[in-house]
Amino acid sequence: MSAKDYLEKDYYSILGVAKDADEPTLKKKYRKLARELHPDTNKEKGAEDKFKAVSEAYDVLSDPKKRTEYDQMRTYGASAGGFSGGGFDPRNAQGQSGFNVNLEDVLGGFNLGDLFGGGGRKQQRARRGSDLETEVSISFNDCLEGTTLPLTLRGQTTCTNCKGSGAKPGTNPKKCAACNGSGQTMRNAGGFGFADTCAACYGTGRIIEQKDSNCNGTGIVNETRTITARIPAGIKTNSKLRLKGKGEPGGRGGEPGDLIVNVIVKEDEIFFRDGDNVRITVPIRFDEAVFGAQIAVPVPAGTTVTLKIPAHTQNGRTFRVKNEGMSNTSGGKGDLLVKVEIAVPQNISGNAKDLLTEFANEVTHDNPRAEIIALNARRKR
Repeated sequence: MSAKDYLEKDYYSILGVAKDADEPTLKKKYRKLARELHPDTNKEKGAEDKFKAVSEAYDVLSDPKKRTEYDQMRTYGASAGGFSGGGFDPRNAQGQSGFNVNLEDVLGGFNLGDLFGGGGRKQQRARRGSDLETEVSISFNDCLEGTTLPLTLRGQTTCTNCKGSGAKPGTNPKKCAACNGSGQTMRNAGGFGFADTCAACYGTGRIIEQKDSNCNGTGIVNETRTITARIPAGIKTNSKLRLKGKGEPGGRGGEPGDLIVNVIVKEDEIFFRDGDNVRITVPIRFDEAVFGAQIAVPVPAGTTVTLKIPAHTQNGRTFRVKNEGMSNTSGGKGDLLVKVEIAVPQNISGNAKDLLTEFANEVTHDNPRAEIIALNARRKR
């Protein structure tokens, strides 16, 4: 951008945002205006010029360095009188020189030639496309094994017909003769020279003589596209995958942004994830807990393993089955943690009831609550 652009164009008003707007606000507003004004969807007269103005404003305000330079230039221009029809007046209201500051410091890196007639900046720099975000949900099994998902997106993308050049296939954009490919032209005003964005090529430095009909010469189209995303095994819920170059197309030949995929892992009916480990609660009978047993336990892979329950196993004990958990980034796997709970029969009758009654009579002297009752009694002394 030329210094004159910075002084005369109110980019905040063009985007319709406050001067303290943060990056998310800028991006949201830009995307809304870009969709409304894009030549593919808006055929009204002047829409294309507004689209380019909005893109120019966002190009400056979304870049922290450019935004700082722009704000400093606007502040300085306002304090020094700005531009008028007769050009820049370097004297203040009292007729005294207004240059009581270090211009290099105020301009924050601007080339003084931009402001006072030195051959301005070259063509507008390429702008990287914005990142896009989407969300997918996968099952516990997909997380366990990893999966490949098709993602359907609707929005701006590089035109495949012209490969983003904007020119009709078989032709190429040509160097702009008005600015010799620099993207800027010089003009004199009040004895000073100013670098302006070239009106012939809109600062791109090139002219498209035969526009691609598919994108109307913009190199960008709105369409539905399908992207394949590989979800790695063992991914944690709310993890974000970055797909390089799958976001919005860049401006003026810039590289496209990335696609950020937020992955949600659905809960499972019987397994619960604990880091790289997987937990499961398995019921056992009273006799299996007392005498010990070998029981079949389901594992996440869909099969079962045999787990040895030792005699006198207490309710709630947890056993570890090695390497039957989740995969991790180092190539290993977590464990399966099996918690056993003694299942109390809902119905008991006949001989089983008689035997259980006999058992109860035999162990009446064995009170499992005696210890905690004694501890509680000592607490009150």
